[in-house]
Amino acid sequence: EPKYFRITDLIPGSPALEAGLRIGDVIESVSGQSASEFQDVSHLASVIRGAEGSSVTIGVYRESDGSRFELTIERRKITNANTRHRMLTDAIGYIQVTEFSHNVSRNFIKAIDELVDKGAKRLVIDLRNNGGGLADECVKMVDYLAGDQVVATIEGRRDGRDFSLEWTSDAKVGVPDDMSYVILLNNNSASASELFSGALHDYGKAVLVGEQTFGKGVGTLTYVLSDGSAIQVTNFEYFLPNGESIQDVGLTPDVSVELSEEAAGLPITMMSEEQDTQLARAVEILEESLE
Repeated sequence: EPKYFRITDLIPGSPALEAGLRIGDVIESVSGQSASEFQDVSHLASVIRGAEGSSVTIGVYRESDGSRFELTIERRKITNANTRHRMLTDAIGYIQVTEFSHNVSRNFIKAIDELVDKGAKRLVIDLRNNGGGLADECVKMVDYLAGDQVVATIEGRRDGRDFSLEWTSDAKVGVPDDMSYVILLNNNSASASELFSGALHDYGKAVLVGEQTFGKGVGTLTYVLSDGSAIQVTNFEYFLPNGESIQDVGLTPDVSVELSEEAAGLPITMMSEEQDTQLARAVEILEESLE
């Protein structure tokens, strides 16, 4: 199966967005190098990045009209916060987590505290287009919302031996006992996003709204070979607190809401209130819980 990399989100004000890239576009090449040569998204990103002021040429396939073209983008320093938050109503806060990257748990906890201080009694946690990241950051975030719990059970094989272990949260809960959540998900929510959402859902803390998630419940190790090539070996699978695996299945939302075709092609931060029907449904659910 040919390897391809599809754009699932764009940072507002970024050079990529300004150059004309759209959500759903497929990256076929970077500066003449075929995307099939890249090991993973991290490898692709390392080739796209470069000195500020220099340029990179991206080969693009746009499925919506079947066109193929190249865009030359000037590299620029950008700040991509892994969390964004705001109050939606007097009692409902909103936090978007774009990726489970380094220090996201610290930023998440800070955002939660600020929202609670402003009067938030319910929270929308937006994990749409969040493809995952660092599992330990995910566990720290569950820590803060749920306290001492089993987040997931890991089963796999390492150094020729089978192993099984539990990822547990053990920190003191940092939110009011009656706090509840709606988690927004879509087809691009994967890995740590599914782990986080599945755990809170299993604890009875969260309602899942949106679309079926991606279904990535395995972990891999990458081995770099002497010729510079690399292979990825799947060596463990994780299971949610209820014992279920999400590999190739994903999470099914409690409330299924699909965006319009127009809205689905926009970055989440650029959708209007009318276009973002998933967020609107989340607010309705939380408002009902406050009555």
